[in-house]
Amino acid sequence: MFPVLTESELFSRLKKRAQNFEKVRDAVKKIKEMVLSSGDDGLIKLTYELDGVNLNMSTIKFPPREIEESEKFISPSLKKALDLAFERIFDFHEKMKPQNKLFFDSYGNLMGKIYKPIDSVGVYIPGGSAAYPSSVLMNIVPALVAGVNKIIAVTPPKTEPMNPAVLYALKLCNVKELYTVGGAQAIFALAYGTETIPRVDKIVGPGNVYVSEAKREVSGVVGIDSFAGPSEVVVIADSSANPRWVAADLLAQAEHDENATSILLSCDDSLIEEVRVTLQSFLATLESEKAKLSLFNWGGALKVKDIYEAIEISNRIAPEHLELMVKSPMTYVEYIKNAGAVFLGLFSAEALGDYIMGPSHVLPTSGTSRFSSGLSTEDFMKEMSLISATSTGFLALSHHAGEIAKAEGLPAHRLSLQIRNGREFTGCEPRH
Repeated sequence: MFPVLTESELFSRLKKRAQNFEKVRDAVKKIKEMVLSSGDDGLIKLTYELDGVNLNMSTIKFPPREIEESEKFISPSLKKALDLAFERIFDFHEKMKPQNKLFFDSYGNLMGKIYKPIDSVGVYIPGGSAAYPSSVLMNIVPALVAGVNKIIAVTPPKTEPMNPAVLYALKLCNVKELYTVGGAQAIFALAYGTETIPRVDKIVGPGNVYVSEAKREVSGVVGIDSFAGPSEVVVIADSSANPRWVAADLLAQAEHDENATSILLSCDDSLIEEVRVTLQSFLATLESEKAKLSLFNWGGALKVKDIYEAIEISNRIAPEHLELMVKSPMTYVEYIKNAGAVFLGLFSAEALGDYIMGPSHVLPTSGTSRFSSGLSTEDFMKEMSLISATSTGFLALSHHAGEIAKAEGLPAHRLSLQIRNGREFTGCEPRH
């Protein structure tokens, strides 16, 4: 059920989990062609063919009134929880927001970087059987903090009413534009615009393989957050860890998706065995088929020599989530190179991070934490360099810049420097 693996078996599983996108790519390209050629009519046709829902020009846009009235349809306790989550996420990103940085060099030249928000963002809200108000908050709040002027959302249409918790999360984020279009067609609508859905500058939000492939296709036309894959957690645990807590965290990750990956690295044989037994017990109670498939096909435990070896293996995996359920976890942080988010200590359950701690739960998956980071306000801002040269600074530096321009065979670059010194194509030194 939750196998004990060798190191080679573990990495073989991770390699095998990588999906073949060839058939998906072909289907997505056809969807793109229809959206580009037919606009809203293409969206309506694709929604009927792929989702079995009849849309029309008047139902593509979700009624803003239903967003505004959504809190009437959720419990007071859920409203309180979502309010608190919004406040904490906003506060965290406000504290982490990049600040303009300016300085003067020894010649009095002013240099630095200033940050400006992206104008517009489109957020994809997954459909399917589940609803994730937390995903709405984690994707949109950083954009709000960044100062994005226009935020719109898209989501697959449903025959039943829209989940009120998702709508309330949109209300908290002051999003009034929601379009009932999903799948790859929604991504192309956001990237290129249709008669009804406006084009945006960046697209964020999780989705299925078709959504991910569509985001890959439009990357460069618009900005995107990442190419998301199945969720994953690595738990490094020593003898101080409670095996029931370890098992619960592994199971929490597994219930996301049958392709999710939950990995335990430990130097304690008895802990590994207790976790395996506990997982079996939890599964019998929860009866989650997705979790069973995830744990059996993609999860597993690996016996390691010590915590340092566990971290070395984790760095190679580069997981989305890494939990250090060990004594003195801060001792090991400096050795961690690759992880989307690191959870330190026995009480830092990954589920806390998913919902309410503050940092966005939108994190790099499938080993991409080797070169990328979780979603933040910086993803919704552009940094611009500022350069203001003084006459003293110009005189001190322009000749050296001209020498580089000469070496690169760009005489007009050199001219633009020389002319400010009253020298044109003379090759003379500037006057000081």
